[in-house]
Amino acid sequence: MNNPSQPLCLTVTGHKGEERSYPLHRDRMTIGRDSSCDIILPDMSVSKKHAQIFIEEGRTVIADGVDGKPSSNGVYVNDARITGRVALKKGDVVKMGVFKFDVRNAPAAKRSIKLDDITSAHSLKLFLEYGDMRKVEDERLLHHIRGLKMETMDLVKIFDDALDLAMAQRQLQRVGLISRIKQDALQTGGGTRGASAKNREASKPPKPFTDTDETLIDPQLVRTYYGMSEEKRRRRILTGVLIAAAALLIAVAVIFIIF
Repeated sequence: MNNPSQPLCLTVTGHKGEERSYPLHRDRMTIGRDSSCDIILPDMSVSKKHAQIFIEEGRTVIADGVDGKPSSNGVYVNDARITGRVALKKGDVVKMGVFKFDVRNAPAAKRSIKLDDITSAHSLKLFLEYGDMRKVEDERLLHHIRGLKMETMDLVKIFDDALDLAMAQRQLQRVGLISRIKQDALQTGGGTRGASAKNREASKPPKPFTDTDETLIDPQLVRTYYGMSEEKRRRRILTGVLIAAAALLIAVAVIFIIF
């Protein structure tokens, strides 16, 4: 039986070795392609609402589908497709579509990091992701950030990673706090160099997800490719059908004229 004070998490690893963890700490969480899910998996191999996570009597349980509707491609735990609720434990491997997750203990200890612990880029990242930012004065945090003398593009990446995690976990208050500190840090010279490189990178269009791309989960890409473009995709399908119908009518007319 899992200890509810130390929840499990799902950890996905990108093709470059990056990792992102999603603590399974709520009584009920939804997983899927839809932007309303608690954990968003932006790939067409994943159903809009693919799976659910429950905390039952101290156990972390996963189930295929949401509200009685199963997913299209199923949920696999240790390579076996599940048919009912299955309790997860550390060391399990969960697969949904092209995404593969390792089940680990959630990094609960990181949440205890305090402002005075910020002495490096790594500790700043941990504080933004897990620290209690609500009682910290902006100026004190900015003072610590300036003292790190980080390059601007490295500082922006840390803020963006923390924002992505907070959005994926739907921590709206943390999103607001991080966004405000990021803006203040950049305006007051929190970073030292590398802004031009970051700007060049930011000018590139985002890379869409593919059926074979085991990349990290990015809520911003989800909204771009699977939220705002839903209507556009439907229009494209309808246009294709109309073009095919018109071509068929033309072919029939030509045959009628010839014969």
